[in-house]
Amino acid sequence: MKNIYEQHQHAHLGYYENGYDLEAIGYKKEGIDEWDIFFEPKHYKNISIPQNFPYVPDYGYKLGVVYANDLSFEEGSAFLEKWLRDVELID
Repeated sequence: MKNIYEQHQHAHLGYYENGYDLEAIGYKKEGIDEWDIFFEPKHYKNISIPQNFPYVPDYGYKLGVVYANDLSFEEGSAFLEKWLRDVELID
């Protein structure tokens, strides 16, 4: 399978408030301003992902897409925090 992500473009994202230490990673799609955001729950205890999110081998669960040329830590982490709240993994 062809890799659709730019080889040297990825971003580490995190949520570190209220006793949480959760991280995701974004990969920039080749040639377009889109970043796919992935989360791997096997690195954490007591975290399970709702079944409607696809699992992509070697990446984790795909949480969604952020449209940006250069994804900042702040923008990506805000996306992660919103997703964590939307699926009720954090308060």
